[in-house]
Amino acid sequence: MKLAPINGSTRLWSVKDIWPQELVDQVLAIDWMAEPVIRSPGDMLYRRTVQPQHYQCIQAVEQHMHNLIPEINQITNSNFTRCGGVWNLCEPGYISYIHHDGELPNNMLIYWHAPDASYGTTFYNSSSDTDILHEFKSVAGTGYFMLNHTDADGHRPLQYHGTQKPVPANSWRLVTLWNFFP
Repeated sequence: MKLAPINGSTRLWSVKDIWPQELVDQVLAIDWMAEPVIRSPGDMLYRRTVQPQHYQCIQAVEQHMHNLIPEINQITNSNFTRCGGVWNLCEPGYISYIHHDGELPNNMLIYWHAPDASYGTTFYNSSSDTDILHEFKSVAGTGYFMLNHTDADGHRPLQYHGTQKPVPANSWRLVTLWNFFP
């Protein structure tokens, strides 16, 4: 696994090489459009939650992530003890406007599928769409790790981000959002 800080930040990291390519290929082979929809209050317009836990490769992905917690802690100077993932299928029309997560948990977003690499997430220095900090490309098995917890002095920096390019007709985007807890 490779976690690399973005622009020297201790709060935003790129994530690469987290799973073996064989496991990534197994996840990509699932017929995601046929997976049953699980509606939840947190669902956004054109984004649905799927629960593919019955696949052995998904169980392997989740176990692998749990096993990586000590290494993630060491690299990010954190003290996580558990994590949980949610699989989100973004349908045509999905867009995520620039926002910050406020007091939501620390999270890692992993890309699995998109129309092309330009459907990643852009981080901003402010709420302005011209004030770009970093653009993450949507490449299967990669993503970002965003630390949202308060600093020792109680300060919680806001990290503005979004995916402002709408998913086009006849296409879809698949991501996993992992929340990490102390």
